[in-house]
Amino acid sequence: MELPRMHVTDLPAAERNVLEQLYGGQMTEDQGYSPNHIVYVRELSAVEKSLFSHTLTIQPVGAILQNLYKLKGRLSPARFTRAVNQMTMKEDALRLNYCAVGGRLLAVVLKERQQNTAVIFRNIEGVDGEELDATLRRIMDADLRQGFDSRNGCLVRFSVFHTNQDEYAVLVTAVQAVLTNFDVRQVFALAMDLPWQESPVQMIASQPSLGTAATSVRDYWSRILDHFPRHCQIPKYMPGGGRIHKQRAYIARVPANILSDLRLRAKSNKRMLLSILQTAWGFLLQMENKCQDVGYCLLVPRRERADSSLGNIPSLVPVRLQVQGKPTVQEMVTKAFQQFVISQPYANMGREDIEAIIGQENKAFDHFLNFCDFFCESRSFGEVTGAPTGKLIMQNSWDGRDSRLGLSFRLENHQLIFTMLYNEGDFPGRNMELLVHEYLLVLQQMLTDWNAPYPDFMQHLQQRQQVENDASGNSEAENRAVMQDYLSRLTLLQECDHGIIQLFMDHAHLVMLFEGDRIAEEQIEENLVFLVSGRVARSIETGDGWYYTLDIQKENSWLNETVLLPERKSRMAAEVLTEQAVILTVALPSAALILEKSPLFAKNIIKHISKQMEKYQRLWIQS
Repeated sequence: MELPRMHVTDLPAAERNVLEQLYGGQMTEDQGYSPNHIVYVRELSAVEKSLFSHTLTIQPVGAILQNLYKLKGRLSPARFTRAVNQMTMKEDALRLNYCAVGGRLLAVVLKERQQNTAVIFRNIEGVDGEELDATLRRIMDADLRQGFDSRNGCLVRFSVFHTNQDEYAVLVTAVQAVLTNFDVRQVFALAMDLPWQESPVQMIASQPSLGTAATSVRDYWSRILDHFPRHCQIPKYMPGGGRIHKQRAYIARVPANILSDLRLRAKSNKRMLLSILQTAWGFLLQMENKCQDVGYCLLVPRRERADSSLGNIPSLVPVRLQVQGKPTVQEMVTKAFQQFVISQPYANMGREDIEAIIGQENKAFDHFLNFCDFFCESRSFGEVTGAPTGKLIMQNSWDGRDSRLGLSFRLENHQLIFTMLYNEGDFPGRNMELLVHEYLLVLQQMLTDWNAPYPDFMQHLQQRQQVENDASGNSEAENRAVMQDYLSRLTLLQECDHGIIQLFMDHAHLVMLFEGDRIAEEQIEENLVFLVSGRVARSIETGDGWYYTLDIQKENSWLNETVLLPERKSRMAAEVLTEQAVILTVALPSAALILEKSPLFAKNIIKHISKQMEKYQRLWIQS
């Protein structure tokens, strides 16, 4: 059933003003041109509402869904881009945004997009087997971390990877509410010049619902949630009062020495390893809240879909960590393990189900520990046969609705990786880095005091944390010292006087990136970009639409020398190869001012370009 459409003029004045502030004045064709002309607005369907935050903010926060398809056939960047643009003009879903006006959320459909939907094309032929699977997984994780602003821009992102002859991987990341009204495989059919036939869309639910589930399931969770501890303060959580949501991610790996001890204690049992990891988080909450009874929530795959390659359907498992008497750390972990084993068969809970049990006025949980990837193993990309209109290989999702923090764990290549997903305004400065450090500190102390009583363990943990806090500083002077150290290592600034380095410090920005992150083309086109830590792979596009790997750059490298050319015949991109990387950017106008004040800086640029030319001349002859 199609929902009623409304014109902007049909809305109350207050709601109309909100839309005009965001999208500009709305005029008819007789009155003039509106760059963001709104065709109509409408209420959200019940399914769409379920995929957005219950708490209304200026920027709506919705669940994000990610699909990886395998296409078989002949595809070119030009044809695929044309198909995306044609479908954008045809389908309202691709010109759709969501905006909070007053006390409700509206779907806003624009007449046209001011900027065409950007599509990333990359040639990765020659990468196969486990290496291809790992590459695609890194790309998926990096793309998911980018997030969306539901009010602006296209809410669907496409990335196309040429993996083999007539074989492509297509990654689609979108605000999930958009995909309730549109099947992206229509784009594939149009790009392949094939007729489109409607078929059921394979999609995972953002959260499962009990629906008509057995009464025994409700009774079990009612007992668990009875007198459940109230919300705990999350360490380092400092809401800034801003209402704009800006999704960020921080990725960390458990150090090899800690992981070795974890495997020893868990005895290669994933459920026991999960119990240690979630108990460590519970201990951190207890220390922060100065209590011995805390509650939090896990996300795990439903048992009947745990081995599915089509995605991880998350189910909520509330966990309570309560200290009674003087148990040892091992005894508390064992108790958590037993609690999880008993609860897992009942893991069929959505947020709405929990709210129905504890009461709508009580918000269920404000952060989640996600272990879906921890348990699920997908099929290898190379083992699946593609289809002209796309064969769904894998689905991934991130649900940040009404959530202050999400911790996602996974095992990959004998490494334990965890990702913190959060709103930038809630964890300012280095707070997220400090939170990760504290969590690893708890893990390490748990393994050290494995057989120690709980009071002794907590005393040792607090003492260790105090020592760490005393040893670390976070002053502005230290931050400037770090920036100055990075700048002093750059070849372009060698022999430049101290005043020029100070000018750079006033205009430079440091950005931390993680493995798989892509340095956006816009960032490369509008700034001088230097790599001061880590390694990246540079790719170049010479006119056919595909990005080919150019070289590997190590720290203290200038990544975009051609940015100084007024007319560039090629485009460049870069992808992080190491666990972490730090880039330093200086906007082009600021760099131009510095060039005018320092002839030596200009001379260093000429020397650098000459060395690069000599390098590629030698490579050309050798090839």
